Amino acid sequence: MKPLAFLIPLTLLFMGHTCEKEPAEEMLLTEPSQETQCPQDLVCTEVFVSVHAHITNSIGEAVVLDSFYSKNIVSGEKYTWDSWQGSEPAGNGYYPILTDSQLRSISADGTPIEFVGFKNGKEVVNRVFVIGHDCCHIKAVTEDLEIKLSGI
Repeated sequence: MKPLAFLIPLTLLFMGHTCEKEPAEEMLLTEPSQETQCPQDLVCTEVFVSVHAHITNSIGEAVVLDSFYSKNIVSGEKYTWDSWQGSEPAGNGYYPILTDSQLRSISADGTPIEFVGFKNGKEVVNRVFVIGHDCCHIKAVTEDLEIKLSGI
């Protein structure tokens, strides 16, 4: 009878294990779903929100990139801001990862967005951030939006 008593806990242990994907893994593989769609009659503020990365060198000075873009890893959609440098003070080191304009293309819970930056013809930044929304505005799910570059 003792060998049977030993098998019961092992059986329960294996029954508790599932092959379901982890939430972060699921986020990487799925498009925004119907259950995360926002209500049509939701009232939002007219503030236009953008999530920025702050890029500095090893001594804390702002890094000015020659060009940059963001890419939705799930859909493959690429976002560029050609006029960004002209509309912001040059050299502040802040670059948009995503704006409210892309809200409908990401999941409320978060979608991985790759940020890529170039300086002097070379890729110097390649970082993935998770960006979500609250049905009115985008928000960073990734907490650390600071990028420190060495050798620049």
